[in-house]
Parts: sequence; structure tokens; C-alpha cells
Amino acid sequence: MRTLHPSFRRLFLPALTVILLFSSTSNAVFFKKMTSAMPNYPLFLMQVSVIAYIPLCAAVVAALAMWTNAISEESTEFPKRRFFVISALETVARFFSTTGGTHTRGTTQTLLGQMQIPMTMGLSVVFLSTRYSRLHGLAAVFILCGVAVVLIPTIMGQSPNSVASATSDVLEYNVLYFVGSLPLALSNVYMEHAFSSQKPNVFYSLFFMASFSLLLGFLSVPLTALTPQPVPLPALISTFTNGSRCLAGVNSVVESCIPPQNPAILIPALSAIDSMPTPSSVAASSLALSNAAHPRLPPCDNCFRAWLPVLGFILCNTVMNVTTILFLQTAPAALLAAVSALRLPLGNVAFCMTAVMGDDAQEVRAADVAGLIVILVGVVVFRGA
Repeated sequence: MRTLHPSFRRLFLPALTVILLFSSTSNAVFFKKMTSAMPNYPLFLMQVSVIAYIPLCAAVVAALAMWTNAISEESTEFPKRRFFVISALETVARFFSTTGGTHTRGTTQTLLGQMQIPMTMGLSVVFLSTRYSRLHGLAAVFILCGVAVVLIPTIMGQSPNSVASATSDVLEYNVLYFVGSLPLALSNVYMEHAFSSQKPNVFYSLFFMASFSLLLGFLSVPLTALTPQPVPLPALISTFTNGSRCLAGVNSVVESCIPPQNPAILIPALSAIDSMPTPSSVAASSLALSNAAHPRLPPCDNCFRAWLPVLGFILCNTVMNVTTILFLQTAPAALLAAVSALRLPLGNVAFCMTAVMGDDAQEVRAADVAGLIVILVGVVVFRGA
């Protein structure tokens, strides 16, 4: 930052804000499309998105070290334990958000994600001794109320035997997604503290954080015991094997499962081609399942072109993470949460557009609109305080 020309320095934060807004909105859209395409493999999705960072960041760091002075002593002397702490917090956050996101509507995800603002405020007060005005507190109350408005239809109308889909909310998964906001907020606050005195190179930071996250991702398997569909240790290998097959367009989960909403593009596992269900049989079995007490059945694989949203998520997530670190080296964590909230209207519109979401496009709910308005009021109050 100190090497920037003054004229560029004045434009740096606004430019970061625009890039962060676009990349975070695209990231949210591709995240939902990815978890909808591969709902049976949240652990695999966690790891594949991290694995993509390591060679990319390693190549950039090597090039910077060889041909520039960007990898300074300030970067190499930065305590690696701080990278480990950040990675641990983000791994827990990524686990809950990926698992919960499989059966949480896209609009609900964006609204629940705004809990980062009051959480970040509270954690900043506790750990950074940050002081906020009464207006900041009022903004936090508005955001809490807005999140409550969004969840009321799910809490009041959730059927215990309802069939989950990409465009429906399941309370258990909503709670998991909500829980993921806490470690993410704590990570943002910790990064603000960690980067306050030292500002390591962005790609150098991402390389170590991705490397630690890859290891911690495998160690997070016991957390699946807290989810509606825990993964036993003996099934861990098959989870990653079948996830890889799904990424390549081959289905593995084709029996004792809830059929997809669009059976016309169901591509079965190679060993199950002869038993491929017809659209009429899928519709009949779907109706039977919806009337039966089988709330724990997983959805059938529907891996046709599943790699497209995964690739889109990795690219957008990379841009968002680089921008986030640059932003936190320039502005406080609470401002990051407020800027991220600006993607609310953009994201909610995108989730309802067939051109963007395809068959997973959502219907507009009155609760979503009401919650969006209340949360946006909170964001405006926060920014104006």
C-alpha cells in the first residue's frame, strides 16, 4: 500500500469495493449452484475448492520471489501460527456453510449471511476493544429482526417429511448455514488484528492458508456428527471417490434416494445404465417419497455438467479472497461486513432469475422481501452511523 501513487491510493478502496461486490455476488450464485448440483458431497466440495488454490498460489509466489521483490521479509517473517488460526476458523465456517447450503435457498443464504455484521461488531468489541455508537447497535437490531423475518416461514411451516430441493428451505440445514457465520466473523476480526502490524503478500498468505485448510478439512470429518446426514469414517474414501465421479458427470447415488427435479438429464452410474428411471417413474416415486416418512433419504445424484458451477465458484472465490485480504489490510473488518451486505439486492434478484439459476430459480416470497427491506435499513443505518 505504501508504494502506491497518491492518486491511485485514493481510488484503491473504492476499486476494491466494486470488485468485492461483484465477486462476492457471483461467488454466492455459484456456491448455491454448486451445492445444488452436488448436494451429497459437501466434504468433497470443501476440499476441491481449497486444492485449486495451492498450485495457483504456489506458482504466483514462486514467480514473485524470482522476478520481483513482492515477497519481502515482512511476508516471510509473518508468524505462520496466525495463518493456521485463520485457516482453522475458515475451515469450520466452510464446513457448516457448505453442508447447510445444500438445502438452504439462495436468498435465505444471503440474508442469513448478514448475521456477520452484528457478530463482527460483538467480536470486535470483545477482542479489539472497538467502540460503536448507539446507531451501530440499532443497525444490528434491524439485521437480527430481518433474519428472524426470513426464518419465520421455515420455522412455522416446516413439514417433518417434506422433500428437500434446491429451492426449498430445511430448518436443520438453515441452522447449520447460520452457525457458519460465527467462525467466519471471528476469522475476519482475527485477520484485522493479525494484519494490523504486518501486511504479508496476499498470495503468500493464501498459499499457507490453503495448505493448512487442506489438512484441517480432512480433520473436520467428526463435525459431520452434528449434521442430519453424518459421514462415518469408513465411508470417507467413497465420499471423495463418488464426489470425483460426480464432478466428471457420473452418478453414484441412484437408489434409495429422492429423484432430482429434472429427471430428463439424469445420467446414471455406468453400472446402472440398464436401470435408468423414466420421467414418469421418477415422478411417481417422487410422489411416493413425499408421502412416506423418509426425511433422511439423500437426493439422487444429478451430476450432468456439475463441473461448471464448481469451476465458476473456484474462480469467483479466488478473486473474492484476494480482494478480501487486500480490503482487510486497508479497512476495518466491520466495514467489510457492511460492504458485503450491499450484494443483498443483487444476489436476491439473481437467485430468482431463470437466466441465472436455470431450474433452480426461486419464487419470490413475501418473507424474503420483508426481511431484505429490514436488513437493508440496518445496513444503511450502520453505514450512516
